[in-house]
Amino acid sequence: MFPVRHFFLFITTACFITADQGGFKGFGETLPPYVLYPTGFGFGIIFLIVFTRFRKALKPSNWVLKLGMDRVLIKYRSCLNSHLPEEDPVVVEISFSEIQWVRKTNVARLNLRA
Repeated sequence: MFPVRHFFLFITTACFITADQGGFKGFGETLPPYVLYPTGFGFGIIFLIVFTRFRKALKPSNWVLKLGMDRVLIKYRSCLNSHLPEEDPVVVEISFSEIQWVRKTNVARLNLRA
């Protein structure tokens, strides 16, 4: 299987080559290289940041709420903090016997910028 990190490296390299070759169709003839190089570098960095976060969001350990037959598990650690130690408590367990009542609520938002 093709490793994911190689895919990200490939896309970042493609951004740099595009900037180097004056790619960005329609802009290559009018923009000088001192504008295209930083633009390609910026796109590469943004791509790495966005897809690193996207990859973390797809992990199986990224969940917020799990319902069992007799309890509710609520995870309050974001997937972006997955590098923190596993020993830290990150899940609250509430058994159904501890919940006195529950009701459904509807929230309406008003647009005051009209």
